[in-house]
Amino acid sequence: MIYLFTWENYFRNELINKWKLAFWNKYSDLNIFHIKNYSEFSLNYYSQNLFSTWLFSSKSFFIIDDFPFWLNDANSDEYTDYFLNNIEKVDSENIIIFNS
Repeated sequence: MIYLFTWENYFRNELINKWKLAFWNKYSDLNIFHIKNYSEFSLNYYSQNLFSTWLFSSKSFFIIDDFPFWLNDANSDEYTDYFLNNIEKVDSENIIIFNS
C-alpha cells in the first residue's frame, strides 16, 4: 500500500506517529524504517527492501520524507525517475508513506 501525506507538518507528523505506533503494536518495531534523507541510501537498497518481502516478517513500514524529491533537490532526477517508474513493483505486504 502506498500513501502520500501532504498537509500541514504538525498534523502530518502526528498521523505518522500514530501509524508507527499502530504498526509497532500489531507487528514489530524491527520493520519500521523512517528515511529522513532519501539520498543516504542507494537505489539498490530501495530495490531490495521496498519491492520484496522479508524472510522472517510479514509486513514492513517505510516512511520516506521530502517527497517529491525534485522540489527540494535539483540533483534528484535519478531517484525521482526510479520511484516513478518502479512504484507499481512495491510488494503488497509493504506499507509506504511518502511524506511531503
